[in-house]
Amino acid sequence: MKAKDLASYPVVTLERHETILSASRKMREFHVGVIVIIRKGEEGDIPIGILTDRDIVIEAVSRDLPAISTLVSDLMSDDPVCAHENDEIHTVFSLMKENGIRRIPLVDEQYHLKGIISLDDLLGVKSLQDIEFSSLPRLQRNWEREARSSIES
Repeated sequence: MKAKDLASYPVVTLERHETILSASRKMREFHVGVIVIIRKGEEGDIPIGILTDRDIVIEAVSRDLPAISTLVSDLMSDDPVCAHENDEIHTVFSLMKENGIRRIPLVDEQYHLKGIISLDDLLGVKSLQDIEFSSLPRLQRNWEREARSSIES
């Protein structure tokens, strides 16, 4: 099964100069926990970052950063791990596990954003039922600790 067969469309996006207030409002409007930050291209959007609801809470709300003036570029994860839309779902799951992430933007050959796939999208796939999903949250927490400690240093 290909990643594009399980992906969500369209992807909720923003550009890097927009505020986390705009991001949180978009998350609420579209009932999503992630926004792909894009650079608009002539032929399609290029993913340049990821911003999650967790990023907003952990990095902005907990530090009393003003939502009206804090930019998504201040909080987003740069250079997101992406998968090709024609990758097999096992490849996508491996990328999630290796990088401790729960969501991956899907791109085409020109790196244009085509969709997004989440861990939740993979949970019901029969060919993945024997795989150990429980390690992903632990990997994500470890990655976050390392990222926060490097920011605070």
